[in-house]
Amino acid sequence: DLLGVGGAPTTDGVNVMSIVLEVPISALTADGERPGASESGPNTVVGVHATASRQRKRILGRHRPERHRGRYVQVSRLGWPLVNEVVIPLKDKDKYNRSRPHQDLDNIGAYVLFPELPGLLNAVLGAGCADTPADGRLDIAGLLSPAGTTIADLLRIDIREGQTYANSSFPNGRALADDVTDTLLTVVCNNGGALGDGVDGNDLPFADSFPYLASPHSGNPIP
Repeated sequence: DLLGVGGAPTTDGVNVMSIVLEVPISALTADGERPGASESGPNTVVGVHATASRQRKRILGRHRPERHRGRYVQVSRLGWPLVNEVVIPLKDKDKYNRSRPHQDLDNIGAYVLFPELPGLLNAVLGAGCADTPADGRLDIAGLLSPAGTTIADLLRIDIREGQTYANSSFPNGRALADDVTDTLLTVVCNNGGALGDGVDGNDLPFADSFPYLASPHSGNPIP
Protein backbone atom coordinates (compact mmCIF):
# COMPACT_ATOMS: atom_id res chain seq x y z
CA ASP A 1 0.00 0.00 0.00
CA LEU A 2 1.00 3.65 -0.35
CA LEU A 3 2.34 4.08 3.17
CA GLY A 4 3.67 0.55 3.54
CA VAL A 5 1.74 0.07 6.77
CA GLY A 6 -1.65 -1.51 6.02
CA GLY A 7 -4.76 0.64 5.81
CA ALA A 8 -7.36 0.84 8.54
CA PRO A 9 -10.71 -0.75 7.56
CA THR A 10 -12.76 1.82 9.46
CA THR A 11 -16.13 0.40 8.37
CA ASP A 12 -15.48 -3.15 9.61
CA GLY A 13 -18.19 -4.10 12.08
CA VAL A 14 -20.31 -1.13 11.02
CA ASN A 15 -23.60 -1.32 9.13
CA VAL A 16 -24.02 0.90 6.08
CA MET A 17 -27.53 1.79 4.92
CA SER A 18 -28.16 0.56 1.37
CA ILE A 19 -31.07 0.79 -1.07
CA VAL A 20 -30.98 -2.10 -3.55
CA LEU A 21 -33.13 -2.06 -6.70
CA GLU A 22 -33.53 -4.71 -9.38
CA VAL A 23 -34.56 -3.05 -12.65
CA PRO A 24 -35.16 -4.84 -15.97
CA ILE A 25 -32.95 -3.54 -18.77
CA SER A 26 -36.04 -3.09 -20.95
CA ALA A 27 -37.14 -0.34 -18.55
CA LEU A 28 -33.94 1.62 -19.19
CA THR A 29 -34.02 1.87 -22.98
CA ALA A 30 -36.04 4.22 -25.19
CA ASP A 31 -37.71 1.42 -27.17
CA GLY A 32 -38.02 -1.09 -24.34
CA GLU A 33 -35.60 -3.48 -26.01
CA ARG A 34 -32.15 -4.63 -24.95
CA PRO A 35 -29.42 -3.64 -27.46
CA GLY A 36 -27.95 -6.54 -29.41
CA ALA A 37 -24.43 -7.77 -28.76
CA SER A 38 -23.17 -6.34 -32.06
CA GLU A 39 -24.73 -2.88 -31.65
CA SER A 40 -22.53 0.12 -30.85
CA GLY A 41 -22.90 3.75 -29.84
CA PRO A 42 -24.29 5.63 -26.84
CA ASN A 43 -27.59 3.70 -26.83
CA THR A 44 -25.70 0.64 -25.59
CA VAL A 45 -24.63 2.35 -22.37
CA VAL A 46 -26.62 3.51 -19.34
CA GLY A 47 -25.18 6.17 -17.03
CA VAL A 48 -26.37 6.80 -13.48
CA HIS A 49 -25.52 9.22 -10.70
CA ALA A 50 -26.93 10.12 -7.30
CA THR A 51 -27.53 13.50 -5.70
CA ALA A 52 -28.42 14.75 -2.23
CA SER A 53 -30.42 17.93 -1.61
CA ARG A 54 -31.51 19.93 1.41
CA GLN A 55 -33.85 22.85 1.95
CA ARG A 56 -32.28 26.25 1.58
CA LYS A 57 -33.05 27.55 5.09
CA ARG A 58 -32.47 25.94 8.47
CA ILE A 59 -34.09 27.69 11.44
CA LEU A 60 -32.95 27.03 15.00
CA GLY A 61 -34.92 28.30 18.00
CA ARG A 62 -34.15 28.16 21.70
CA HIS A 63 -37.55 26.73 22.62
CA ARG A 64 -38.78 25.45 19.28
CA PRO A 65 -37.85 22.39 17.22
CA GLU A 66 -35.52 22.80 14.29
CA ARG A 67 -37.33 23.89 11.12
CA HIS A 68 -36.45 23.83 7.44
CA ARG A 69 -37.82 26.16 4.79
CA GLY A 70 -37.38 26.96 1.11
CA ARG A 71 -36.78 24.98 -2.04
CA TYR A 72 -34.46 22.00 -2.09
CA VAL A 73 -30.91 22.70 -3.26
CA GLN A 74 -28.44 20.07 -4.46
CA VAL A 75 -25.46 19.87 -2.09
CA SER A 76 -23.63 16.74 -3.24
CA ARG A 77 -23.46 14.23 -6.06
CA LEU A 78 -21.80 10.92 -6.85
CA GLY A 79 -21.19 9.07 -10.09
CA TRP A 80 -17.74 7.54 -10.41
CA PRO A 81 -16.27 6.71 -7.00
CA LEU A 82 -13.59 9.14 -5.81
CA VAL A 83 -14.02 11.73 -8.59
CA ASN A 84 -14.78 14.37 -5.97
CA GLU A 85 -11.85 13.24 -3.81
CA VAL A 86 -9.31 12.43 -6.53
CA VAL A 87 -10.07 14.70 -9.49
CA ILE A 88 -11.76 17.85 -8.18
CA PRO A 89 -9.48 20.35 -6.36
CA LEU A 90 -10.67 21.83 -3.09
CA LYS A 91 -11.53 25.23 -4.54
CA ASP A 92 -14.10 23.75 -6.95
CA LYS A 93 -15.69 21.02 -4.84
CA ASP A 94 -18.77 23.11 -4.01
CA LYS A 95 -19.20 24.02 -7.68
CA TYR A 96 -18.96 20.36 -8.64
CA ASN A 97 -21.39 19.24 -5.93
CA ARG A 98 -24.13 21.62 -7.08
CA SER A 99 -23.68 21.00 -10.83
CA ARG A 100 -25.18 18.44 -13.23
CA PRO A 101 -23.38 15.86 -15.39
CA HIS A 102 -24.11 17.72 -18.63
CA GLN A 103 -21.98 20.59 -17.26
CA ASP A 104 -18.95 18.42 -16.49
CA LEU A 105 -17.08 18.90 -19.76
CA ASP A 106 -16.92 22.65 -19.14
CA ASN A 107 -16.57 22.52 -15.36
CA ILE A 108 -14.16 19.64 -14.73
CA GLY A 109 -12.80 18.67 -18.15
CA ALA A 110 -9.45 20.31 -17.44
CA TYR A 111 -9.15 18.49 -14.11
CA VAL A 112 -9.80 15.15 -15.81
CA LEU A 113 -7.04 15.81 -18.34
CA PHE A 114 -4.61 17.29 -15.81
CA PRO A 115 -5.40 15.80 -12.36
CA GLU A 116 -3.52 17.25 -9.43
CA LEU A 117 -3.43 14.05 -7.37
CA PRO A 118 -0.30 12.48 -8.99
CA GLY A 119 1.77 15.50 -7.99
CA LEU A 120 0.39 15.37 -4.44
CA LEU A 121 1.09 11.64 -4.15
CA ASN A 122 4.66 12.23 -5.28
CA ALA A 123 5.23 15.20 -2.98
CA VAL A 124 3.69 13.69 0.15
CA LEU A 125 4.25 9.94 -0.25
CA GLY A 126 6.97 9.64 -2.89
CA ALA A 127 4.64 7.45 -4.94
CA GLY A 128 6.63 7.76 -8.17
CA CYS A 129 3.62 8.69 -10.30
CA ALA A 130 4.33 9.40 -13.96
CA ASP A 131 4.34 12.94 -15.34
CA THR A 132 1.12 13.96 -17.06
CA PRO A 133 1.54 13.98 -20.87
CA ALA A 134 1.52 17.36 -22.60
CA ASP A 135 -1.89 16.66 -24.13
CA GLY A 136 -3.33 15.45 -20.82
CA ARG A 137 -4.71 12.17 -19.54
CA LEU A 138 -6.74 11.17 -22.56
CA ASP A 139 -7.02 7.67 -21.10
CA ILE A 140 -9.02 8.97 -18.13
CA ALA A 141 -11.14 11.16 -20.41
CA GLY A 142 -11.91 8.05 -22.46
CA LEU A 143 -13.08 6.14 -19.39
CA LEU A 144 -15.49 8.99 -18.59
CA SER A 145 -16.86 9.09 -22.14
CA PRO A 146 -17.35 5.51 -23.38
CA ALA A 147 -19.11 4.58 -26.62
CA GLY A 148 -18.96 8.09 -28.02
CA THR A 149 -20.72 9.76 -25.08
CA THR A 150 -19.78 13.16 -23.66
CA ILE A 151 -17.37 13.42 -20.71
CA ALA A 152 -19.48 13.27 -17.56
CA ASP A 153 -19.17 11.91 -14.06
CA LEU A 154 -21.64 9.07 -14.50
CA LEU A 155 -21.25 5.45 -13.49
CA ARG A 156 -21.87 3.74 -16.80
CA ILE A 157 -22.55 0.13 -17.71
CA ASP A 158 -22.77 -1.71 -21.02
CA ILE A 159 -26.30 -3.16 -21.32
CA ARG A 160 -25.91 -5.10 -24.57
CA GLU A 161 -26.88 -8.74 -24.80
CA GLY A 162 -24.10 -11.01 -23.61
CA GLN A 163 -23.01 -8.75 -20.77
CA THR A 164 -22.86 -10.68 -17.51
CA TYR A 165 -21.97 -10.07 -13.89
CA ALA A 166 -18.50 -11.47 -14.56
CA ASN A 167 -17.59 -8.72 -17.04
CA SER A 168 -19.54 -5.93 -15.35
CA SER A 169 -16.86 -4.65 -13.03
CA PHE A 170 -15.50 -1.15 -12.63
CA PRO A 171 -15.33 0.97 -14.76
CA ASN A 172 -18.05 -1.00 -16.59
CA GLY A 173 -20.48 -0.68 -13.72
CA ARG A 174 -19.32 -1.34 -10.20
CA ALA A 175 -19.58 -4.75 -8.59
CA LEU A 176 -19.85 -4.93 -4.81
CA ALA A 177 -16.41 -6.47 -4.41
CA ASP A 178 -14.62 -4.04 -6.76
CA ASP A 179 -11.70 -2.36 -4.99
CA VAL A 180 -12.33 0.98 -6.68
CA THR A 181 -9.89 2.92 -4.49
CA ASP A 182 -6.96 0.74 -5.57
CA THR A 183 -8.12 0.84 -9.20
CA LEU A 184 -8.40 4.62 -9.34
CA LEU A 185 -5.14 5.26 -7.50
CA THR A 186 -3.39 2.97 -9.98
CA VAL A 187 -5.01 4.67 -12.99
CA VAL A 188 -4.27 8.19 -11.77
CA CYS A 189 -0.66 7.44 -10.79
CA ASN A 190 -0.01 5.77 -14.16
CA ASN A 191 3.48 4.48 -13.38
CA GLY A 192 3.01 0.89 -14.51
CA GLY A 193 2.63 -0.45 -10.99
CA ALA A 194 -0.35 -1.14 -8.75
CA LEU A 195 -1.16 1.20 -5.89
CA GLY A 196 -3.47 0.50 -2.99
CA ASP A 197 -4.70 1.67 0.37
CA GLY A 198 -4.07 -1.63 2.16
CA VAL A 199 -7.79 -2.41 2.56
CA ASP A 200 -8.76 -5.13 0.11
CA GLY A 201 -12.23 -6.39 0.91
CA ASN A 202 -15.43 -6.32 2.91
CA ASP A 203 -15.41 -7.68 6.44
CA LEU A 204 -18.20 -10.15 5.57
CA PRO A 205 -18.73 -12.20 2.39
CA PHE A 206 -21.32 -10.97 -0.09
CA ALA A 207 -24.33 -13.13 -0.99
CA ASP A 208 -24.76 -14.99 -4.29
CA SER A 209 -28.35 -13.84 -4.90
CA PHE A 210 -30.39 -10.64 -4.73
CA PRO A 211 -29.87 -8.28 -2.92
CA TYR A 212 -26.26 -9.61 -2.81
CA LEU A 213 -25.21 -7.54 0.21
CA ALA A 214 -23.82 -9.19 3.32
CA SER A 215 -26.18 -9.65 6.25
CA PRO A 216 -25.98 -6.72 8.68
CA HIS A 217 -24.13 -6.90 11.95
CA SER A 218 -26.37 -7.45 14.94
CA GLY A 219 -27.14 -4.38 16.99
CA ASN A 220 -27.36 -6.57 20.08
CA PRO A 221 -24.58 -9.17 19.80
CA ILE A 222 -24.83 -12.28 21.93
CA PRO A 223 -22.06 -12.28 24.58
